[in-house]
Amino acid sequence: MALHAKSNENKREPYKLVARHQELQGTNSYSSWKFCMELYLTAEDLWQSVTGAKTDENKDQKAKSKICLMIDESLYPIVKSCKTSKQV
Repeated sequence: MALHAKSNENKREPYKLVARHQELQGTNSYSSWKFCMELYLTAEDLWQSVTGAKTDENKDQKAKSKICLMIDESLYPIVKSCKTSKQV
């Protein structure tokens, strides 16, 4: 049982990284937010979708969703029409 709990804890590790930072709310925190998101998406094997290095549709949509969920709601109108994670 303890082994299973440890395994689940390791799966949540990247989420702890993102949880330490607030949502992107504007240009003030962009640099640290971007760095954190790059690390998080790399850990989730999604960063290559953002850079355009890989074009797996499912991974790209997952990356887009994760990025959009880490921005302030006031920025939604700006990213709403974006089709890819790279556009976001």
